[in-house]
Amino acid sequence: MPPAVLAYYLLASLGRWGIVFHWRAAVILSGIYTLPLLLRISRDGLEAVDGGFENAARSLGAGEWRVLCRITLPLAWRSLLGALIAGYARAFVDFGVTAIVANKAASGWLLLPIAVAALAALYGGMRLRREWMAA
Repeated sequence: MPPAVLAYYLLASLGRWGIVFHWRAAVILSGIYTLPLLLRISRDGLEAVDGGFENAARSLGAGEWRVLCRITLPLAWRSLLGALIAGYARAFVDFGVTAIVANKAASGWLLLPIAVAALAALYGGMRLRREWMAA
């Protein structure tokens, strides 16, 4: 689903509760927007765990929760961390959705992706990059 359509549906559904053009609406939308990416990467990481380790733990008397906490999650932590980083990056980069739902003009909030875009437009891309590299 395109981000603008998702933002429109969120505006229509959250308008009843009065949190439209608020930072909470941006957080909800970013979470909904990045959820498919998070689930896909997490699922792939969890499926990549060797089932032999889990079966060995079960044969030694470990329950399902113990197998999950002691075997599966420690073996898949890199994929889960990668999913969180990728989700954050996707939510941060796609600031068009954030601008639709929680823009400064309507809410008074200045969110980080919009602030970075405003700085890039104000100072120019190359000059801003040189300043960051010098710092």
